[in-house]
Amino acid sequence: MPAYTNISNALVAVGAKPFASTVQALRDNPIAIAEGEAGAPRIQRAAIVDGAINRVKLQTATASQSYSFGSGGGSLIVTLNPYSFIPANTGSSGSFAFANSGSVDAPRVVVSHGSSASGSIVWRYIDA
Repeated sequence: MPAYTNISNALVAVGAKPFASTVQALRDNPIAIAEGEAGAPRIQRAAIVDGAINRVKLQTATASQSYSFGSGGGSLIVTLNPYSFIPANTGSSGSFAFANSGSVDAPRVVVSHGSSASGSIVWRYIDA
C-alpha cells in the first residue's frame, strides 16, 4: 500500500516547480485513498453510484442452526448474524417468526413446534 501524503497548496500552485516527491504523491494518493490508508480521506457514500455494489461484489457467508424437539414440542430462538438475509427453515411443520427481542445488529428468529420435529435454520449474511 502506498502511503498517503498531504500535498500543500504551495506545492501545486501556478508556477511551482514539480518536485519528484510531489509527482509521486499525486500518483500514490488516489491508490492510498482507494485502499483506505491511514490518514487518507475516506470515500463517502455519495461518491458511490447507485447500483454499483451488488451481490457479486459483496462477500457473503452461510450459517445454520439445527434443532430437534421431543414429543412435547418446543421452541428455539436463533440469533442471526448482522446483515442476514431472510433465513430458510428446513423443518416440515410448526411456525417460524422474527423474535421481538432482536435488533438490526442481532436479528432473531423463533422456531416453534407443538410436537416432535427436527430440522435446521439456514441463512446467508454479508461478511464484512
